[in-house]
Amino acid sequence: MCNEKFVIIADVDNHMRIVSADASNWESLPELIDANRCDTMRCQKFRSVAAHLQLPGALLGCLDRDAFRKPDLEPNWRASQWYDGCADLYGDMIICMEDDNFSPLSFSSREQAQSVIEALLQRP
Repeated sequence: MCNEKFVIIADVDNHMRIVSADASNWESLPELIDANRCDTMRCQKFRSVAAHLQLPGALLGCLDRDAFRKPDLEPNWRASQWYDGCADLYGDMIICMEDDNFSPLSFSSREQAQSVIEALLQRP
């Protein structure tokens, strides 16, 4: 039985890729997107996808905490489109899950992560 864990990276080039990572190790997540620290992003699209797929947790986005102060980061139009606050978001975004205590969780399989990607890419 495989215990590998996965997260999704939604990058500024409009690609989404699945990478092996343990989201419960919060301190390791920022390095996946070359950040020092991350801020979290929640939105209705994430809530809808999690409910539709009956995921064991809510979906969570993690972005570079200092994105607005880093002129070298490019806009992430997909993350901006999902965000309910109608703000421009910058840099790559990590997508994982979180439990009821707001602790990050990885996807348990590539298939689970792929189903999330497919659902996120569908129009509302």
